[in-house]
Amino acid sequence: MQIMRILNFIMDTIILSSLSKSVFAAIILVLSFTAVCGDVCAQGEDGTVIHYVPPLWPYHAFLVSLGLIFMIGGMLSARYRKGRKGWLKTHKTVGLLGVSLAIAGVLMAVYMVSTYMGIYFIKIMHAYVGMASLLLVVLAPTTGYMQFKLKDMRVHAIHKMSGRLAILFMLANVVLGLQIILRIIKMAA
Repeated sequence: MQIMRILNFIMDTIILSSLSKSVFAAIILVLSFTAVCGDVCAQGEDGTVIHYVPPLWPYHAFLVSLGLIFMIGGMLSARYRKGRKGWLKTHKTVGLLGVSLAIAGVLMAVYMVSTYMGIYFIKIMHAYVGMASLLLVVLAPTTGYMQFKLKDMRVHAIHKMSGRLAILFMLANVVLGLQIILRIIKMAA
């Protein structure tokens, strides 16, 4: 009984009330897209498949996942602590920690790919979504800072939407990354 009450609370508060219906629908569409195109996403444009996992991939996955968790924490602190003492400081600190970890994870990916594969960018869906995520991850704190300088509600709206989209794209990219790893493991077996 207690578990059901907790699950209902999570569904009601985190998903349905913190995200607008259009953003929630976008999350469902992007996650559905990644599930459908899993086999295609693990291949390059010329059809070649990555045959091994570079040894540094766990560090990349750990940094980006931790960044995602902290960014979600920053979003939730703004959503549920707004108006309380210190909420903005918590939002900034947790959010910027998430952004820093996500950027470190992307830098680890660039180093990993360039060192072990001899190129700087793999032409697969995971890399493209990762770059889009990186742009949104940088845009969110930039617009967060700018909203206080410009005092413009449009900048605030861009800040909120870019943060939500960054989290959405990062979640989709986690699915894409896991599909690559699972495909390589399946090929090795």
